[in-house]
Amino acid sequence: MSRKILKIAYYILISVLIICIAILGYTLINDSFINNKLKEFHTSSVNQNNSEIAENPIDFESLKHTNSEIYAWIRVPNTNIDYPIAQSATNDKYYLHHDIYGKWVFAGTIYTEMHNSKDFSDPVTLVYGHNMTKGYMFHNLYKFQDKDFFDENKYFYIYTPGHILKYTIFSAHQYDNRHILNSFDFSKKEVLEEYIYDSLNPTFMLKNVRNDVNVTTNDKIVTLSTCLGSGKTHRYLVQGVLTDDIPTK
Repeated sequence: MSRKILKIAYYILISVLIICIAILGYTLINDSFINNKLKEFHTSSVNQNNSEIAENPIDFESLKHTNSEIYAWIRVPNTNIDYPIAQSATNDKYYLHHDIYGKWVFAGTIYTEMHNSKDFSDPVTLVYGHNMTKGYMFHNLYKFQDKDFFDENKYFYIYTPGHILKYTIFSAHQYDNRHILNSFDFSKKEVLEEYIYDSLNPTFMLKNVRNDVNVTTNDKIVTLSTCLGSGKTHRYLVQGVLTDDIPTK
């Protein structure tokens, strides 16, 4: 190989490296900015003692003015997961790489797809989020791989206008890369029964299960999903069953 070709290859390599560093830097800065901006939509601190909650801690009126497709908010205690949930009316993949302001960002937004209703009344609702660095988006779901953390953190919360939905986490485990809502017809009781059984008895080694939680086909399940590693072959799921629905002002 001539010196000229080696020189060209060297400059190409350096250029690619600079671009990668720039993209990474931009992503980290943007993630930090978005996370700080989201704090503006909290009307008050969240009291996890449900019997004492009287007012919804999320300012949904301001959120609707920001983006009419935002319809809920998720918070997982003792993690950085504290985000709005959006659903596009026209493109299921839109929020994969768009923030709540409609700006293209790799981190995207926490979102659901049009398969699911927006009142969390479906047998299984899938909530998606990227596995981002620095603990952003759904990266902190990985904390549930630790048995002690899983045992000590039993709940996550979804806020909607007029409701605080409390979910008891019954399973956190590795899964394959199937599109769950395309792969299972949850309107069929036997299919839902099988999904619940498999969620309580994962075949993968990477799993934590809470065996004292009763989950039936009459329950409402929310499955939090993020990529595992490269995300091409496996997902990581944290699954909760609705155990309380508190009306709010």
